[in-house]
Amino acid sequence: MAYYRAVAHADAVPAAPERIGVLAVNLGTPDSPSYLAVQRYLREFLADRRVINTSRLIWLPLLYGVVLPLRPLKTRRKYRKIWMSGGSPLAVAFRLILLSILVGVVLAAIGFDPWNILHSIRVLFQRLWDLGFDAINWLWRYFLLGAVIVVPIWLLSRLFGTPRAR
Repeated sequence: MAYYRAVAHADAVPAAPERIGVLAVNLGTPDSPSYLAVQRYLREFLADRRVINTSRLIWLPLLYGVVLPLRPLKTRRKYRKIWMSGGSPLAVAFRLILLSILVGVVLAAIGFDPWNILHSIRVLFQRLWDLGFDAINWLWRYFLLGAVIVVPIWLLSRLFGTPRAR
């Protein structure tokens, strides 16, 4: 595989100190831990020019003559040992990561801070408590406002209304 390094020209502005980055890429997993699924995955994965960077005249006979008939047998056994009920470990991990991000977004929207989760939980309950009593306060104000009109009308209708049949 070819590795490339970008080099700045001498007249370029001096950059910050060199930093190293790591790129993790999921190149897929088999559909199941069976021989055919592992073979199909290896064929797709190892036939990619970006994965195996060598002459096709050399690599393809090796791939189809040696690797694909033999390697799925050994790889299948290893996949069966680690296979989960939800699928391959990588697929399960990816779904868990995606779900964690979505839950994190929702929790951040309601005020949770991932760096101080206990404090965030306390603040959340305090806000709910405050909102609860503030809501009761507003409900009380609406009741008073309505009662100023409704109660006198009710009293007058009782005083001057028609007598009830007994």
